[in-house]
Amino acid sequence: VRSSTVLLDSIQTSGTTALLLGRYIDPALGVVEARSFLQLAPDTGDTLKADPKAVYDSLVLVLPYNGFSYGDTTRYQNVSVHRLTDTLNNSKVYLNTSNAPFEATALGRARYKPNLNPNAAPTLRVKLSDAFGRELFALAGKPESTDQVAFRNYLKGLALVPGAGDEGSVLGLSTANAVMYVYYHADTLQKFYGIYTTPQRRAGTAAPTP
Repeated sequence: VRSSTVLLDSIQTSGTTALLLGRYIDPALGVVEARSFLQLAPDTGDTLKADPKAVYDSLVLVLPYNGFSYGDTTRYQNVSVHRLTDTLNNSKVYLNTSNAPFEATALGRARYKPNLNPNAAPTLRVKLSDAFGRELFALAGKPESTDQVAFRNYLKGLALVPGAGDEGSVLGLSTANAVMYVYYHADTLQKFYGIYTTPQRRAGTAAPTP
């Protein structure tokens, strides 16, 4: 009788500007699923100090595609965004087998079909909970609105989770221009405040249409 033991290898997945998200079924490997965990920080060049007449509108998470894909990108897929319950350790090496705890209730969900047009700047947009958005909006004037440490103590991070029944593809997302926008208006002037995933890469980020 021939016997063998197979040990699944592990690779480092932390410390990069790329996120992987999606789920597909490989004919040889079976189910392949990728979820990502990320931290955010406030834009140090802006604050949530709005006009006294400012009114909250919406909260949107914007994640640019980085061009990588594996699987069938013609199918619709699902993503849910969850709030982490524990802080990510920046000095720790996370592997493809690592996990991070997050709340069961999603902050937002989206159904999408990847748009990987090389001549455009496609992004994955997820509208998040208005209750969460108003919670962020209420940080105006507080240390959490400008201080990275205070903000990460308040919001430990986000988890991006693919749909449990998806059979599409795994996509690459870039954190270079990823941003979470709090939209609000004061009188007739619309404004936004960006909370970035990588504050050192703020330059060149444009405000999307709400």
